[in-house]
Amino acid sequence: MSALADTRRTMPPELLQFISRRHDPSRLQSVWLDLFIIWFRVLYAERGVSAHTCRAYLNNGFEYLLWLQARELHPDQVKARDIRAWLASTSQARFDDQHLDQAARSGYSRSRRISTRSQSRYLSAIRNFYKSMARRGKLQKNPAQEFQNPRMPRTLPQVLGPNDQARLFDPEAKALLDNEQQCNPTLAPQAEHLNAARRQQALVICELLYSSGMRISELLRLTIADVRDRPQQLRIRGKGGKERIVFLGAAARGALDDYLKTQAHANDSDPLFLNARGQILQDRSVRHMLKKLGLNRQLRKHLSPHKLRHSFASDLLNAGADIRAVQELLGHSSLSTTQIYTKVSRDLLRDTHRECHPHGKSSASQAPAQPKARPKR
Repeated sequence: MSALADTRRTMPPELLQFISRRHDPSRLQSVWLDLFIIWFRVLYAERGVSAHTCRAYLNNGFEYLLWLQARELHPDQVKARDIRAWLASTSQARFDDQHLDQAARSGYSRSRRISTRSQSRYLSAIRNFYKSMARRGKLQKNPAQEFQNPRMPRTLPQVLGPNDQARLFDPEAKALLDNEQQCNPTLAPQAEHLNAARRQQALVICELLYSSGMRISELLRLTIADVRDRPQQLRIRGKGGKERIVFLGAAARGALDDYLKTQAHANDSDPLFLNARGQILQDRSVRHMLKKLGLNRQLRKHLSPHKLRHSFASDLLNAGADIRAVQELLGHSSLSTTQIYTKVSRDLLRDTHRECHPHGKSSASQAPAQPKARPKR
């Protein structure tokens, strides 16, 4: 157990907290525990693997090893059918060749009880485990190499409409809602769960995410030094350790400056966002805060960090931004990932048709009314 203790001492706090809460290594016999510790170290040392990915992989991998141990299987005895049996027992789905092939072709399987994305993560975790063990000579064969991830269905991103954005960002709309809620608290049954400090934190997070298009993981890695003396742009580290520059509008910079005044005692190396216990804020807590804020603001759509990122991209394209510039701002490696936002940007497509098609202008009078303009950001 000393090897595991040594590994724990070098781990990020959020990953250590997750392992301490979810996994008791003493439940594993030595033959499996040794492999788990090695994998643990490999995952943490791998460049570009986020703490979120480590948590997800270790969670699935730990359950998998316990399942094999309960069936008294030796590591070198595991076959592909055992992996299928574990997947089926975990998800109550059918993971035979026929249904995996069906999911791989269509992104959907009628027999599955879990999402295609969850299927993919389970398989990725197990493949990563066996690949790591094979590279280090700990296992002679890789029974997971024949599995392929099901294809991800391409769903359209959901964005905040103009009315929801006004309720969230426009000072006059916010003041009006606050007034109404003070007079009639039943209008916002969740408002009492966000005190003044948490509400300010949630609002500045919304401003930063919408203004810059950052991922929530990128935002939560920021320190005080990253933002204190940078008026309109930030250097962030994204997926795979790639650095990029993102930009802040006047509203986001103003909200950030107001927030920094409440953090005057913080050191430059401290995380920008802390929870009430003085620990780094976790993405789950942010999602919870934004959900409460969305209810407080009476938004039509559920408010989430990624919805703000989607809105950032969609609004840029609607305003005529070059798609390659949007790709750079979002930190996408592939242009095809960014192109999905063009399907959301129907306003731009409609305007392009009106301006460029010979019969487009004649149909302008029949077009639906334009939504109310958003306040300038």
